[in-house]
Amino acid sequence: MLNCLDACRQRNCVCYSKPALATSHAISGTEHCCCCLRLGLRLGEVANLSPRDIDWRSGTLTIRATKSRRDRVLPLARDVGNALVDYLRVQRERPEHIFPPRRPPFTEERRRTHVLNSKRYLFHSVGIANLGSHSFRHTLATRLVSKGASFKAVADVLGHKSVMTTMIYAKLDLQALK
Repeated sequence: MLNCLDACRQRNCVCYSKPALATSHAISGTEHCCCCLRLGLRLGEVANLSPRDIDWRSGTLTIRATKSRRDRVLPLARDVGNALVDYLRVQRERPEHIFPPRRPPFTEERRRTHVLNSKRYLFHSVGIANLGSHSFRHTLATRLVSKGASFKAVADVLGHKSVMTTMIYAKLDLQALK
């Protein structure tokens, strides 16, 4: 099965290679993809990111009010940090949330819809079909486990309360194990 990272790599997707695309959907989609693919964030977690959640000095990102109702602190990968800096620099004003919708109302549901539509547009523009936002989380979990991370560590990154939930995400490529 083709995972999200392989699909991005094969199709030169911006979340992997970051070529210049002109539309605002593509620009914000790049950062959405980086947050999802490199950090394993849920769609709602990306939509709720705020500039105050980033600690540039310590290189961390705090994910607040998650599905598990626990905040978690993740290391901010350099490429994700750079993508966020590039994105925030072109914003006309300092938004309350990093990825606000372009038009009101600026509600949580509209932020989620904006993130989802940007991801769909980006995937469509590079020929990736039938991959949902959660494919990013599955891809990250599989990559971390295949590189030797413990299921507990992966559960912490993904914000799972149970390691059993993480084991569902971290499907291993049986061919690679042979």
